Amino acid sequence: VGMAPRNIQDELTDLLRRDNFERGVDIQFNEDSVTIQLYIVVEYGVKISEVARNVQERVKYAVETMLGLNVDSVNVKVQSVRVTSAKRK
Repeated sequence: VGMAPRNIQDELTDLLRRDNFERGVDIQFNEDSVTIQLYIVVEYGVKISEVARNVQERVKYAVETMLGLNVDSVNVKVQSVRVTSAKRK
């Protein structure tokens, strides 16, 4: 037995399979669709445009196929870049 999502935001968080992602998810419900804002942190050295595009595609696909909602847009906003100690050297 597991905990059920309280709302669509929790369900989207479950789809992304990450802890505490609800902090970075904002969903706006329109008449017949949703607009999703995602605030992410990327690792230093990755191609930000590729990461953002991949996240957009995966989230849009998951929401439309698993939840049956039309997605107007998925906006990915990079809040910061994480630099690990191995990358600093």
